Amino acid sequence: MSVDYDSILSKFKCTSYSTPPSDYLDSRLLSCAFARKEKQGHILAVTCEEGQIIVLDTKSPVNTDYPYCYDTNALFSAEWSEIDMKLITTSGDHAVGLWNLSDGCRLTKLNSFKAHRCTVKTACFKPQNSDIFASGARDGNIYVWDSRKSNDAKPEQYINNCHKKVTRKRENASITSIVYQDDVRLISCADADPHIKVWDLRKTYLHTTDKPVPVYQFPSPKKNCLYGYTHMVTDKNRTKLYANSLGHNIYCYNISVFAEDPVYIYWGHAVRNFFSKLSLSPDDKYMASTDSDDQIFIWKIRSPGEPISKLSGDPTMLNGLSDISWCPEDYLKLATSSDYPAPWIWTVPESNKDPSLTNDDSSNDSAEISFAETLRVVPVKWKKNSAMTSKLFQNRKKPNEPISPFKLPNSVIDGSQVHTCCAIERKPIVIKNWLTDLHSQKTKITSSPESFKTPSPVATSKNNKKRKRSLLSPGNNLNKYFKKHDENQSTD
Repeated sequence: MSVDYDSILSKFKCTSYSTPPSDYLDSRLLSCAFARKEKQGHILAVTCEEGQIIVLDTKSPVNTDYPYCYDTNALFSAEWSEIDMKLITTSGDHAVGLWNLSDGCRLTKLNSFKAHRCTVKTACFKPQNSDIFASGARDGNIYVWDSRKSNDAKPEQYINNCHKKVTRKRENASITSIVYQDDVRLISCADADPHIKVWDLRKTYLHTTDKPVPVYQFPSPKKNCLYGYTHMVTDKNRTKLYANSLGHNIYCYNISVFAEDPVYIYWGHAVRNFFSKLSLSPDDKYMASTDSDDQIFIWKIRSPGEPISKLSGDPTMLNGLSDISWCPEDYLKLATSSDYPAPWIWTVPESNKDPSLTNDDSSNDSAEISFAETLRVVPVKWKKNSAMTSKLFQNRKKPNEPISPFKLPNSVIDGSQVHTCCAIERKPIVIKNWLTDLHSQKTKITSSPESFKTPSPVATSKNNKKRKRSLLSPGNNLNKYFKKHDENQSTD
């Protein structure tokens, strides 16, 4: 059941969990992400500048026990797997960390992957796979990893020098976001490159040292553009790509057909740093974004242009916004990270909720009943074949005797059916002798009137007349196989 949330989204109110102890979080938050596994979407992971990871259960009103872990450097982003509770983080020590949240809410680090020469800014899992993931860093390189290998594993795929700066083409642009389109295609963007590039991971880019060639690249919507993008997200079907541009616009591209021109363009927010992130609602109908002026905007996907709602709150809540995440299980729940040492949860108060937005089973049942009541059965009127009906029941001795399947009439041979939409009269098929049929054709042709005969401009010769006679007479072809009997000849 599709519901219009336009009037509800403007009623978001901000609440915060109790401030964690000082030994848990003592610096600004850099990212937040809800879990993507089914029935685990209420789990929220938060990373901070000092290297801590906090995992929160947003269903409980107060969290007394915070599963957390430390890393050696600032953690810039976090991304959950789709099929389990594995988490990857990117840090300033040029490494990608792989974590696992067990059933007992214990967070453990599985491995660390190092190959980049600069700070790793973004990472993402392969669709429906928690063992393979990709990472992008400030060195302009993209690496694909396989966590099933040993601790000193090297990347499975190298894509070096992916993006170049427009002003200084010899320098690499920093990779700001990467997303998988499918199992074999990876999409990337950079801060100083106005092109969004699509890479085919079935190819090898290891021997390309200068500038690798992508499968496709989306050109900049504006001419002579010098700026790039800060973040990208895709919808659930991975057919639409939303890119947050440093030109204060959000572009929607159709990546199923690789159309050059954007499908939609959204504006109304200011993007002057790389902490402006995007997040889509669970039904892909709405999009939320943070901007450089510490504001949160919400757009309706089908209504491009200006946002439909702007979230307001205490300045301490919005100071230094760095990330935003939409809960995949609850349409009316958002999470943001900022300079405050605890995440902020945005929800709609119960007094402002519409009863039609509840997801109870009773409401779903009533919706199904109301929908079923609106259905109307339209009877179809058929023409009855009375002769066929009488033939069908002529072998029945008693009224309650079932019809034997072996005594049913053959409607295929008879050329009729028990019930037919239209009465069809079929002519009986008469089989003739083929010699008789040929002889009748000869008679028709020879006995046809003069008006149907085609006049011949040239007088026909005797040979032509004999040839026509031989063609029309079927006996002429058969007589050559028989010898004429001479009655005067005596037999021994």
